[in-house]
Amino acid sequence: MVSPIERETNPSTLIQPFLEAAKGAPEASVRAIVTKVLSHSDLFAGYNELLQVIANPSNDIRNTLRLFSYGVWKDYVQNQAQLLPLNDSQAYKLKQLTVLSLLPHSKVSLPYSTVREALEMEDVEPILISLLYVGAIGGQLCQKTQALYWTECRLSRDVPDVKSLLEQVRYWRTMTGKAQEALAQQANYTENVKEHDKQYWKQYELSTSMTSADALLEVAASGLAGHGAVSLRRQKRSRGGLTNSGSSHFQV
Repeated sequence: MVSPIERETNPSTLIQPFLEAAKGAPEASVRAIVTKVLSHSDLFAGYNELLQVIANPSNDIRNTLRLFSYGVWKDYVQNQAQLLPLNDSQAYKLKQLTVLSLLPHSKVSLPYSTVREALEMEDVEPILISLLYVGAIGGQLCQKTQALYWTECRLSRDVPDVKSLLEQVRYWRTMTGKAQEALAQQANYTENVKEHDKQYWKQYELSTSMTSADALLEVAASGLAGHGAVSLRRQKRSRGGLTNSGSSHFQV
């Protein structure tokens, strides 16, 4: 059986009729065209081209076509309020496109676990099989290792237009700046904690040494006081002995 991709080697030919129909079409017709394009089982690219020919697209149409151009499943989940609602076939297509986006980040094998996490679903094998069947990717599945071993990706997704790229660059620059600021604050906090600990232990050691010195002084003072008391008692005994002796002497 000849796969759809093998039947139509040039995906731009598939999108061409829709591009022609969308030029100058009213919004109701544009929505119908977009719905057909998103549901087309053989179309994996051309969404950005369609966006370029639509005059004044609504925000939900613009966002949805960008999503199918270079977005992934989680983008849809997190931003559904700004997107067109997807039916089952359209959601399935977006998941297929998400898998295609994962391939450049995997050298030889694409683990099922990675696909499950990206698609937020457990049974991902049917989607991988569908991509192998239509010829979008070349490779084979391994049940033992639970991975797709791919040899080539025959389809490439749309790339963002320059304006979208600039928006993304600005966004990531802002996020990077915030991350650097947070790291600087954390480093400053850590330095303050280290300095505080240093001062604390310095004060603790000083206090300990002073306490030890005070204790030694107390012992020494106690010792001196004790020595003085003994000497005084000795002197008293000595004086008492002289008196008694003199008394005896006078009595004799």
